[in-house]
Amino acid sequence: PSTLMFRSSTFLFCRILSSVVVRRPCMVAGWQVAYFAVAWCRMALIIPNMQSDITLSMVLIWEASWSLLIVISTYYMKKSKREAVYQKVKATTLQGGCSAMERLLDLMCDVVIELGDDLCFRKHSPKFSAIVTAGGSPRATKGVKFQDFL
Repeated sequence: PSTLMFRSSTFLFCRILSSVVVRRPCMVAGWQVAYFAVAWCRMALIIPNMQSDITLSMVLIWEASWSLLIVISTYYMKKSKREAVYQKVKATTLQGGCSAMERLLDLMCDVVIELGDDLCFRKHSPKFSAIVTAGGSPRATKGVKFQDFL
């Protein structure tokens, strides 16, 4: 029984490792079904000849539980990876769109400023500072509330 448990834990480790590497739930599910069938046949032949209180149904429940757990975890790993890639692509696309919009606004407007949620300047705008002070000494605008210039 101890060599059986060692082999079983070794195969379990290999199954988990392969599911982490592959990350394709359909392929992992196919492997788990094939492994489950092989394990069932192997246990059906080994258990009747062993002097142990382990039954075939116990082994099958154990293997089925691990197979199901591995397939479900592979699905969620793939889903989380897909979501992370989607968020990265979305952020890159939005950043590219914002920079194009900023360039277009720079061409059409005298001054373009970027305000945060609290209506403070996100970055220093020397053009805005020069226009507002009208010949006086320009002051830093980063972090200053827009209302302070009105």
